[in-house]
Amino acid sequence: MAAGFGGEGRLLLLHGGLDTEDRERVKHAFQSGPADAAVRILLATDAASEGIDLQNHCARLIHYEIPWNPNRMEQRNGRIDRHGQSADEVLIFHFVGAGYARPRPQDAFVQPGSLEGDLEFLFRAARKVEAIREDLGKVGPVIASQVEEAMLGRRARLDTALAEREGSAVRAQIVQGERRLREQIARLHERLLESKVALHISPEHIQLVVETGLELAGQPPLRAAELAGVWPDPTGQRRSCPVFALPDLRGSWARCTDGLEHPHTKVTRPVVFDHALAVGRDDVVLVHLNHRLVAMCLGLLRAEIWSVEGRKSLHRVTARLVPEGALAAPVVIAHGRLVVLGGDNQRLHEEI
Repeated sequence: MAAGFGGEGRLLLLHGGLDTEDRERVKHAFQSGPADAAVRILLATDAASEGIDLQNHCARLIHYEIPWNPNRMEQRNGRIDRHGQSADEVLIFHFVGAGYARPRPQDAFVQPGSLEGDLEFLFRAARKVEAIREDLGKVGPVIASQVEEAMLGRRARLDTALAEREGSAVRAQIVQGERRLREQIARLHERLLESKVALHISPEHIQLVVETGLELAGQPPLRAAELAGVWPDPTGQRRSCPVFALPDLRGSWARCTDGLEHPHTKVTRPVVFDHALAVGRDDVVLVHLNHRLVAMCLGLLRAEIWSVEGRKSLHRVTARLVPEGALAAPVVIAHGRLVVLGGDNQRLHEEI
């Protein structure tokens, strides 16, 4: 079956007869980069039309047949035409009648019933779906019923004018809603950036929290690791390694390594603390504020800072040397902790 497609494993099948394990294996292989997986062509039934993301390295989809239900067609397209798609253009193909490009009068149709006629009718339906994607919830059922009528020889033309007029109000609401959503996202993004500055949230600080937490917990330290295109730094601009391998953590800390195994190659991946270094890559794992490792380290640091004297590994007072001339006199920096508790003793707010 795969003859002529360029080597063993280049084409895989995805269908409803696969069990969950095999389905995940095929999905992860197709989502992996060419350096990790040979498969570049996925032949799938409608088992791949919902609940699966295939956009990492695929920007071309071929419909072997055009489904009667336009919503099903959109579901198929949405496997690759979705957030996270890096290609500038997603190309969707389907079969058409041999004479579909020949100029003909606007109202001249090839009658459904022949192969070319059926293909032309489905082609017109597909073009209509593309033109009214925003109103598909309203117009889709009309298209589906008319396609069925055409295939049964009861209809020769596609007519969605009434449904489109009825859906015009819905389209206006969608446009307004999208505009408000974009404005809200912009405001939230601005607040996020302000909060990161105010709270001193940076990759370097998150890394320091993890390093300190591991030391306090008696766990092995982070180890510098290599990552193609990141470290060793090909630009020569970075002075320190931003990529690390997690050590063999013991006890309850061992769960912090969950998710490091690559879903296809099964290789344990390194970690980074900088979001920009993980964008578009599946060979590295981002350790973010909500990552289990950071959460455990933060919990340990809070406990250490406010633990009673004599049982501390982290002390409240420390001395530091600064370069000569940086200060005219000794300086004391004091930090305070503000905690607001609710009536049920749940922490509502905390800041340093």
